[in-house]
Amino acid sequence: MLSATPTRPGLGRVAPAVATAAALVVHVLAALRLDARAPTGDEARLAAGVYAAGGGPVGPVPLSFPDLLAARQLAAVTALVPGGTWSVWATAQIGVLTAGLLTAVLVWPVLRRLGCGNGPTALGVALVGVTPPAVAAHSTVVAAAVAVPWLLVAALLIGRSRVRQVAAVVAVLVAVLTAPLVGAAVLALAAYAIFDGTVSRRPGRALRIAGGIVVGLAAVGLAIASSRGPEPGAAAPPLSGGLTAVVAVVGLALVVAGWRVRWVRPLLGPAVLLLVVLLVPGPGNAAAGLAVLPFLAIVLAAVAEDVAARVPGLRWPMAVIVAGVAAVVTVLLLPVPGPVREPAPSMLLGWMDQQMPPGTGLHAGALDRAELVEAGFPAERLRDLGEPVAANDAVLLAGRPGPCPVGEVRARLPWRGGAQAELCGPADPVATSEAERTGRVRIGTALAGNRGLQLGPATADLLTTGRVDPRVMMVLSVLAGSHTLVVADFPAAPYAPADTLRRQVLLGSVDGVPTTTEVPSFLPTWLDGQHAPFVPAVVQREDGGLLIGYGAPTPPGLLPG
Repeated sequence: MLSATPTRPGLGRVAPAVATAAALVVHVLAALRLDARAPTGDEARLAAGVYAAGGGPVGPVPLSFPDLLAARQLAAVTALVPGGTWSVWATAQIGVLTAGLLTAVLVWPVLRRLGCGNGPTALGVALVGVTPPAVAAHSTVVAAAVAVPWLLVAALLIGRSRVRQVAAVVAVLVAVLTAPLVGAAVLALAAYAIFDGTVSRRPGRALRIAGGIVVGLAAVGLAIASSRGPEPGAAAPPLSGGLTAVVAVVGLALVVAGWRVRWVRPLLGPAVLLLVVLLVPGPGNAAAGLAVLPFLAIVLAAVAEDVAARVPGLRWPMAVIVAGVAAVVTVLLLPVPGPVREPAPSMLLGWMDQQMPPGTGLHAGALDRAELVEAGFPAERLRDLGEPVAANDAVLLAGRPGPCPVGEVRARLPWRGGAQAELCGPADPVATSEAERTGRVRIGTALAGNRGLQLGPATADLLTTGRVDPRVMMVLSVLAGSHTLVVADFPAAPYAPADTLRRQVLLGSVDGVPTTTEVPSFLPTWLDGQHAPFVPAVVQREDGGLLIGYGAPTPPGLLPG
């Protein structure tokens, strides 16, 4: 245990408060400027679990017990977030950022209880709450985000009284059950305590060494076991690449420097263990980054305290400057919000209403189902990806490209984090039938010669090669019998593959009147009066004219033989 250095007047006295305030500002800005990165597979499951734990009708979410425990704790934290303000994914990120801020706040009293002075305490708080790697780690949606604060609470509760000891044990148990990797760090700490005789000196040195080795091996085994699990998915976690290297280099340097400070040596074993897990790619990488930060903060404060003791008259206003500089750098590195775009789930909902039969069931991952429910998609039409896919169902493959389990790719949609999602649906038999294609070529060639239609080379080519929907051709054929139409385009449905059957027509003008300025009054009424399947799914004005479109699939046998 350290003896506290004398409290010095001036800027150093408020250094911990300044560092904590900087952590608050940085975490609030991070919550307000969330980047749109795609979650890993583990993050997506936990975010969906948080939504389900809060009462969201998302259906089954496959979570391990630690993740389930973490989801319930994060649901309690995010219960204060106004509904509809952020997406399900962003809400989960806000929850873990709140836990990260709590971690930084708790480091302050923990360091003071250990006897660290104001300047070293400020440096420790800045390391955990202000530096870019720490803020990146705190935005990672993993169970360790809520487990680490419990470990710090235990450090504050531990004391001589039985009540405090029981409370500290309960806090440690909650932390370990929430994130087993934290348990590995606790075992590594216990291994040193047994070896050093801190627990008891009654056993002989040989027994203490043997006991320490056994507990240490248990710590390594638990670390290996807890770092395995489901693959994180295609997306990269925020604490990866360069940030991981920075944390590892700084951590190892602190471990080497910390060996000079005898009282901090028990913390070096857990720190090294977590740094090794951090450097091993896998699901345990993010949890290790979160768990190692408080250990490194304590070691940093201890080293700074040792330097202060060896350099007479050293003051610590520099700690305030370091905290401020780290805060500025972190704020500059935070992503700047781009233009507001329609959320991907809402986009998908509108697309399916226009392009797929009513009531189509949709199979999607847990987080995507949660986002879709929030966007207004009927929960009863949503299915898990693992459920059997019926012939008329659609499947959403977001962030996990692969062959369609049913039919064909019907749309490629922009998804969160700049990724692309594929929507698979039943193949259109009319689009793939050679007999139907022959009929479309024949009717389309005749229609291209109709004097009532004015076509460009590209639109004429689409007609004569059989790539236009029969319903569009028959409606144009009837209208061209008594009106003059300028066909600007046969656009593909939004996000549909380029080779899809064109089920839309863009009319540039009718009888010489541009449809961009005026739609003939007879046309909407005439279209609404058609019998199925010739009632359009879409009739709307666009920049290039009047868009008339039909949904998929195309009914067979519409063209005369």
